[in-house]
Amino acid sequence: MDMQRLDSALGRLGITSRYLGSSYLCYAVCLAVERPDLLLHVTKELYPVIAAHFGTTCPCVTRNIRTAIDVAWMLKRSVLQSLSPYPLNKKPTVAQFIAILAAPFIG
Repeated sequence: MDMQRLDSALGRLGITSRYLGSSYLCYAVCLAVERPDLLLHVTKELYPVIAAHFGTTCPCVTRNIRTAIDVAWMLKRSVLQSLSPYPLNKKPTVAQFIAILAAPFIG
């Protein structure tokens, strides 16, 4: 997994290390690359793993990842659209956002 490439993608989306969600998203993408099935169970499986890894709670993980997605959607929608393999007519869900970021690293 090329973390520099992932950090670069997050930076282009306006999600810098200033946002806690950036660390959570990096870890989530790494997990999703290893186990894509986690994206089918974000609330019950992915969030708890991230929360345990960072020593925080699931609601914190949820809030910070959603904040990061909001930043990308509000400030860098065109960049997000360029990364997405399909048109984004509305803000992506957490699973969709992670899948968009993970896609270049899968296969």
